[in-house]
Amino acid sequence: MPSTRRRRSLAFTCTLAGIVVGSCGGSLPGPTSTARPPGPTPTARWSGPPRLVIRSTSPAGVIWSVTERGRPQRRSPLQVPYQDTELGPAAADGSILASTDGQLLVLTVDGSSLAVTAAAPAPPGQVLLPACFAGDGRPVFADAETLTLVELSPAGIVPFTDVAFTLGECAPLADGRTLVAVDGGGLVARRLGGPSTPIAGIAGRRLSGGGGLVAMTDPSSEPGEAVVREATVSEDGVLGAEIGRVAGRGTERVVNAQLSPDGGWLAVVLERETDAEPEARLRLYRVASDGLTQVSDLAIEVGAQITVLPSP
Repeated sequence: MPSTRRRRSLAFTCTLAGIVVGSCGGSLPGPTSTARPPGPTPTARWSGPPRLVIRSTSPAGVIWSVTERGRPQRRSPLQVPYQDTELGPAAADGSILASTDGQLLVLTVDGSSLAVTAAAPAPPGQVLLPACFAGDGRPVFADAETLTLVELSPAGIVPFTDVAFTLGECAPLADGRTLVAVDGGGLVARRLGGPSTPIAGIAGRRLSGGGGLVAMTDPSSEPGEAVVREATVSEDGVLGAEIGRVAGRGTERVVNAQLSPDGGWLAVVLERETDAEPEARLRLYRVASDGLTQVSDLAIEVGAQITVLPSP
């Protein structure tokens, strides 16, 4: 018979995983389709940029804000339930994976606040950071010390023991697998309980995914580039076709890239050194089957963290 601690662990992970993927106590549903949805036309998704949740710092402390839909240059203060909240990616329904030093959370933007929709205590003595929603919908967290990935399921917390030297980053693939960054810049397509497939000839960091696409930064480029690809992997480990890429201008370097959960938008953060102090820019791109189109270029605080919400 499971111990009391084990029963509690199963209960809280079942609750959190069940809320996110809509199932608990049985096998979790996989994706409804393994095929990539038709790519948008250049105007199909034009309704203005999605909202962004932004966490930045100042001499006064941490500042939370959310942009207006269609107007990324306009921010409003955002109330958060815990000041030490670490935000991860959003899902297509607007759920945001998050954590604090002692809790695993699912949040949603409710007006001018981040509201808790699911919460569970983190394992004793372990700090977990939000990493991604796996290809099958399960929430994935990364150990803050070792960067080992763990997946939440109705069976409990399942470490990624079949993928060595993970870097705490992942993104969903279209066939239900999960793209994982590993030491050395490599990538692996991983399925819970199944074999892992190394990705051939491509390095990637800062992974994100949605709408049948994946985005990443390319560590092989000195200033860094953001790349968007189809979220498919062939049997011999070839990642899907490139949709488009973004490079910095002049001395800029790409430090982060994040897709919206539907795959219709890409947010790219770039930084550059100046004689006075470092500067950062946030550029938003429409993603279509024929490439990327820049629609905004905004100043942002150096080191700011962003979460891209679903498109309107």
